[in-house]
Amino acid sequence: MDIYERFRYLRKEILGISQTEFGKRVGVTIGVINNIERKLVAPKDLFIKQVCKEYHVNYLWITEGKGEMYDNSEENLLDELTTEYNLDDLEKKIVQAFLKLEHDKRKVFTDFLKNIFENKNGND
Repeated sequence: MDIYERFRYLRKEILGISQTEFGKRVGVTIGVINNIERKLVAPKDLFIKQVCKEYHVNYLWITEGKGEMYDNSEENLLDELTTEYNLDDLEKKIVQAFLKLEHDKRKVFTDFLKNIFENKNGND
């Protein structure tokens, strides 16, 4: 399977969406998707990266057919959270640091926050 076939396979067989919907989510027209799938134009790197970001696809899989189809790396998941919740750099670092804590240290941290939230609600 070449890159063109992988794009079509991802869109049609895995995601089950139209060329229009696939293109809309990555900011291109149906014509671009159609031309790529018909092997009339090579996908540009910026487009490939946008597809990988939007659909959580492994860049090496889509470009070279290597590795797993989906990219579920820690960094990718953290980037998704950052985008979805509009986290700034400090907030992203806090989330990342929290996730790296051992369970008992997470408990101390969450208990501390729980205490703050309960005291705040009691003072309203």
